[in-house]
Amino acid sequence: MLIVPTSVLFITISQMGFPIAITKFVAEGKKSHKRILFSVTFMSLLINLFLIILLFFLSPYLSNYLVSSKKLIYPLLTIGLIIPLTSISSIIRGYFFGREKMLPQGVSNFLEQLTRFLFIILFVPKILKNYNIIFAVIGLLIANALGEVVSIIVYLFFLPKNVNIKKEDLKPDVGYIKDTLRISIPTTGSRLIGSFSYFFEPIIITYSLLKVGLSQEFIIQEYGVLTGFITPFLFLPFFFIQAISTAVIPAISKAYGNNNLERAKRLLKKSLLLSFLIGFFVNIIMFIFPKELLKFIYKTTNGLEYIRYLIPFYFIDYFRVPLVSSLQAIGKTKGVMYNTFISSVLKLISLLTLPQLGLDFYGVILAIGIENITLVYLDFLHVKKEGLL
Repeated sequence: MLIVPTSVLFITISQMGFPIAITKFVAEGKKSHKRILFSVTFMSLLINLFLIILLFFLSPYLSNYLVSSKKLIYPLLTIGLIIPLTSISSIIRGYFFGREKMLPQGVSNFLEQLTRFLFIILFVPKILKNYNIIFAVIGLLIANALGEVVSIIVYLFFLPKNVNIKKEDLKPDVGYIKDTLRISIPTTGSRLIGSFSYFFEPIIITYSLLKVGLSQEFIIQEYGVLTGFITPFLFLPFFFIQAISTAVIPAISKAYGNNNLERAKRLLKKSLLLSFLIGFFVNIIMFIFPKELLKFIYKTTNGLEYIRYLIPFYFIDYFRVPLVSSLQAIGKTKGVMYNTFISSVLKLISLLTLPQLGLDFYGVILAIGIENITLVYLDFLHVKKEGLL
């Protein structure tokens, strides 16, 4: 139950918003690209080393005391394999965004997702059949790690060739690191709030569901299915929506900076329309053929009963991506952080109370819906306040 929340939390901390800072510095062209990349990479690896050591010591406590399942220590330790890989790929991705080169990002994302998908299709069902859900979760984590390796290889292929790297380029620049941290720390606040909420989510769920008489095994099984199978399944449209929203950020930022508010509005509305069309089309297929799709992707129908309840909530959440991207484009991210905090607190309260009302695990499903609706509504109000809608 702790695997996905813990991995999200540790990955968020490990990246520290470095990609955004790198994108800014590279786009401005006032600093040496080589010094930026090497300085940030050095800082990132130090943070990653600390997090891996921390994870090594925390894993026994998290698995034994917080969710009372000693077997979870193995997937928790596997997270340490992913952390440095995601950090390196995000740093290189930030460089390409700064150069306004979207082809490496597109190719990398496609091959990364394809690698994960093929590994999950070919191996995870066999692992689940021959072993248990714990080993299947480890398989999902390995799939993520392999996807990151493929992503890094693709990015390295697109990096400039025959670059003259001097000895001083390899030496971390304290000034560059300080400038990077000044930008990266505030921008990661919203993600950290969401990650901390996600981290405490399984702890509260375990407490709440045990209190109503559900067994530890049932809770771990259902939450594992929800986070390991159903959530990634419903997140499939986000890949395309995120790509569209990321692509319009520079255009909205430029239009807003030139006081061309009408163009910024048009770009956001187009992004919202495309998000609606993609989400609607994919969700209709998921709603009609959930059993067939689960069988095809995961070779199982576990969690089938939850999909149709969750689809409307995730469809609403698809609109949040362009809304947040537009706020990032105009530099209004503080409100996003507040919105995330409010919705996260509301979700945790819902997780604690709804199962007590006779909803059992469906209280968890409803809590997810409450969070998504609240967050999208608050972000919509914020965007409207800024005059973009």
